[in-house]
Amino acid sequence: MAGYKPELSGTPPTPVIGLIVVGAVLILVEGILEIGILSIGASLGLPVPPAIASVPAFTILLAILLFIFVWKYADDPSWGLGVLFIVLGILSFVLGAGFLVGGVLVIVGGALACFADWVEQLVSGRLASIRAAPASPSASAPSGQPVSGSTSSATIVVYRRCPSCGELNRRELTVCKTCGKSIPE
Repeated sequence: MAGYKPELSGTPPTPVIGLIVVGAVLILVEGILEIGILSIGASLGLPVPPAIASVPAFTILLAILLFIFVWKYADDPSWGLGVLFIVLGILSFVLGAGFLVGGVLVIVGGALACFADWVEQLVSGRLASIRAAPASPSASAPSGQPVSGSTSSATIVVYRRCPSCGELNRRELTVCKTCGKSIPE
């Protein structure tokens, strides 16, 4: 399949999404088991106070909220959703934390979401300065020798930001191609 380039739509799955989804599934399973335990207890004639009977409903509601917010996180990752995951993970310990593991996974996923957003903001300006442009295999091969399709080399093109307008310009340019102002070395 020469020349095939897969195209991804949207953002790829991240460990944050995996941690939150697994944690939410465990919390959901615990909520369903709580319903079963309470119904068995009621069928055996054990008194079930109304406050205890509402806990499984809130546990399942918490799991549904986690699924909704992880869906939003998949569309638009943000620091705020990471904090929300941490808060919901802590709240899960009051309701039933998915056998404790689910609550821990949600808290770790929320912390990772906050950390990932911080790293992205920290590095995003620096990543714009390096771009790789694929070199032509025929340009690097000596004349008379066959060019192999598996040969891959890339030249590194370094860009600098214009201090006036912020446009990316090749390193060798001394004048910005957009605003025409001088770019200091």
